[in-house]
Amino acid sequence: MQEAPATVFAAGEGLEFGASSPERAIPEYQALLKHPEARVRAGALVRMARSQRKLGRASEALRTYEQLAILGAAPAGGATAELVALRETRQRERLKAALELGRYPLDRTTFAFYAEGLAVSRSARAWAEAAEQLWKRSRDSARGAEVLSVGGRSNHQHDKSIKPAEFLSRVRLKLNPPSQARAPVPPAGFRAEGRASGSPTMQVWHIQS
Repeated sequence: MQEAPATVFAAGEGLEFGASSPERAIPEYQALLKHPEARVRAGALVRMARSQRKLGRASEALRTYEQLAILGAAPAGGATAELVALRETRQRERLKAALELGRYPLDRTTFAFYAEGLAVSRSARAWAEAAEQLWKRSRDSARGAEVLSVGGRSNHQHDKSIKPAEFLSRVRLKLNPPSQARAPVPPAGFRAEGRASGSPTMQVWHIQS
């Protein structure tokens, strides 16, 4: 899912930036909190908290970020509502846990931004990088990536307009595990779906939504 269009917030941002009046912008953002789409509410909360901070209202901004965190996976601020809220309120342990659990599909750059200064496991970082590379393969290759399937069908011509996070939320990874008697344990944020059809060595793991 993409973030809400910037035009939705034009009235508020016109006041916040154009008129240099975050005070007057806040009611415009508050009005959007009744919107049926979570991504619009999330975008409004990000902007509300930003305006409150500009006005020195730290306690109000904190409460706004708490509301934002409740929206979880709703896209906002270049990532998801929860990640933005946890980073802005410096809840380092909760942020680290969210990253290591693979709760949200992130490309490598976004993952690195939110993991900065945190002792995030190497495996979590590696999966973010691998997933991004996989997305790039499907985007750039005329043949598509043979290790992918989207919506239950082989993905031979991936839609170049789809962003990494959208793609990763739907993708299946078919990975060759090391030779071993037992099936491998899925990485953080994945769940096992069994063996790939016709392949005794290829395990299918699905990114959890």
